Formats: sequence, C-alpha cells, structure tokens
Amino acid sequence: MKYRKWVWILTILYMSLFLTSCSDKSDIKVNKPAELQGEIKLWSDTDSLKALQYSADSYMKSHSKVKITIENLESNQNIIDKISKNTELTLSRPDAVVIDDESIPALVESNPDDFNDLTKIVSDEKSKFTTGSIYGVTYKDKIRAYPWYDYPVGIFYRTDIIAKFGFNIDDIRTWNDFIKAGEEINKDSSGKVKIISLNSNSTELFKLMMNQLDGTDRDKNDISILNGEKPIRTMSLIKRFKSSGIIKEVNSSDEIYSSLNDGSTACMILPIQSLSKIKGEYPSLKGKLQMDRLPSFEVGGNRAASFGGKSIMVFKNTQNEKVINDFLNYTVSDKETVLNNLLKNDTFTDFASAYRDKRFEVKNDFFNNQKILKTYAQINTDTYNIGFTCDFNELNKNILIAQKKILNGDNFSTTMDELFTNSQ
Repeated sequence: MKYRKWVWILTILYMSLFLTSCSDKSDIKVNKPAELQGEIKLWSDTDSLKALQYSADSYMKSHSKVKITIENLESNQNIIDKISKNTELTLSRPDAVVIDDESIPALVESNPDDFNDLTKIVSDEKSKFTTGSIYGVTYKDKIRAYPWYDYPVGIFYRTDIIAKFGFNIDDIRTWNDFIKAGEEINKDSSGKVKIISLNSNSTELFKLMMNQLDGTDRDKNDISILNGEKPIRTMSLIKRFKSSGIIKEVNSSDEIYSSLNDGSTACMILPIQSLSKIKGEYPSLKGKLQMDRLPSFEVGGNRAASFGGKSIMVFKNTQNEKVINDFLNYTVSDKETVLNNLLKNDTFTDFASAYRDKRFEVKNDFFNNQKILKTYAQINTDTYNIGFTCDFNELNKNILIAQKKILNGDNFSTTMDELFTNSQ
C-alpha cells in the first residue's frame, strides 16, 4: 500500500510540473523581424535594364509587400542630365540610379549632399567582390555605390585567317608580337587584310592599354600626368599601329564587327557583353574565333584589362532606406541572381565569390569549346584598379583630340604637350 501511495503522489507531482511547463511555453512571445514593405524606384540605362528588371522581379516574388519600379532613361548621360536638372525637385527623384563608374566622382562633386555614403554597408561584404570593383566605386576614401558588373575584355582571333598566314595565336604574347604578325598579314595580303580595326572616334584602346599599365590620368594629388611615362608609352604604341600599316581605321563599332565577319580584319577586342551580338548577328563565325588575353607591353607583363563597370548609387532622404539597401544587396550579391543575369543578360558580376561556381567551367561550343566565362573571370580578377576623376569626361575629349592628331601624322611631342597643358 505504501508503495502504491508513493507512486500516486509522484504521478501527481509529475503531471503538475508538466502542465506548468506547457503553460509557461504558451506565454513565450517570439519577435519575428518585420516584413519589408514599401515602394522603391530606380533609374536605369538601356544596357542594364533587363538585368535590373530580372533582379526586381525575382526579389518581389519573395517580398510580396515591396513594389519596385524601374524607369529607363536609355543612357548614362541622360541619367546624369536628369539628376542635374532635378537638383531642387527631390520628391521626383528615385531611390537609386545605375551609373557608369567613371561618372561617380563628377556626380559626387556636383551633388555633394545628394547621395548616401555606403562605406559602412558595403565594407562588411567587400572581400567578396573584386578589388577593382570596390576601388571603382570609391572616391575620396568613401564607398559611393554598390559595385554591380564590369566589362572585362579579351581579344578574339579569326583562327582561319591567322592560320592562313602561318601564325600561331599562342605565339602572340606581346604587342610587339602582335605588330609583327600584323605587318606580315598586311604584306602577304597586299593590304587587303589588317590584323585589327581601330575606331578613330573612340579612346577605348587608349584606356585599355593605360589600364594594362596600371595607369591613370591623375596622380594622388589630382595633378594631370598625361605627359607621363605611361600615357606616352600608350600613345606611342597606337602611333606604331598606324605607321606599321596593321590597322583598318573605321568610324563606328558596327564597322569593327562587320570587318571581323567579312575577313578584312583578323581579330577584335571584345567585352563579354558583346558575345551575344557576335553569336546572334554573325552565326557564320561559329568555330572560327579563339579567345586570348590582350598582348602585354613586355614579356611577362599584364594581359588583363577592362572597360570599367556599372554601379548603383543611392539618393539621400529616400523614404525606404531599408528596402532599397536590401534590394541592392540582393541585386549585386545574391549568387543565383548575379549568375542568371550573367547567363541571360550579359552582366559580368563583380561578386567574385560566384566565380567558383561550376557554370564557369562550361565550354562554349561557339568559341572553339573554350571556357569563356572562366577566362573572363580570371581577367576581371587580375585587372588593375581603374580610378576616375571628377573631370574624366573632359579629359577623355582631350585624349581623343590628341589621338586623332597623332593618327593624322601631327608631331607626337607637341601633341602630347598640348594634351598635358589642356588637362591641367
């Protein structure tokens, strides 16, 4: 009896403790994070529109209370113009804008109180991006934008033309090798085939070569160095292209594509964004193009370069700061989003952590089964930092004037001195 009595007492005690415990648990309140909500608006250019819209659509699927509107202003210059015209009309401004990296310093200088300093937000994640992309959005020691995508370049040779004239692409390692090959091709074809086209209305080749040399247009004290060693080496090389007879001078990028297609040139420098155009408009080139890095200035020198990139700046006084920053972080660093935009919309992500994905190992059957994405990733990682100044656009105009004069045979030293003087 005593044994049963004790069992009964223990059972009652156990039940009491169990019920008390259940009661306590029911009173626990879990503070769930508030769901993001609100409407945000962005301005974009045409080049970035599809990728930005894809990112917005993907984001809104998992954030049902967020509405994202994107206005296409078509070009980077249109975005800059609209910002300057709306200085006092802050209510009509969007929350963020897509912008060329080269335009960031000028926007900061002309609108010093209009954009958010993103240093604290981006710094925690900057190790996951390419070093160059962080440098490109940094001005006066502050991160001014979210780094998004870049334009790393490779050189694509017509394998059939190169082989016809007895050259091996792997033997063209330096610009000297390149010029020698171009001279032979020009000679053996009686001038009908040039190794490359040069758009006389563009400074792209000059900027790429300067990037190869880790050159800039200003020193750390913001003093022009356009008569320094690196720009002189660069312009001298372009002059050699002309004097050696290896270039086909054209007036537009479309002429460069058509020259490669019709066989009047043997190669073309291309950012990854141009590959869709090649595949879509020139299908007969399938299997005839081989990618390589740019030739270097000297044996063992740098062969990586980029045209720069696109980033996203955030306006101050946005009514939805948490939403816009969360969306932009998603846009530039969500792995599936950046990779899908790379594969579908040709935006080569700055998010270097994604470069380890197996999709970078895929061989491209159009380009001789090369691992094109992997090569571009290596180039983007190896590219020297590209720094821009607040008067970049004006400097670029002066460089173009000097380049045209030199290509037309004007005195080299005098022209470079004029470039230096006009760029002070």
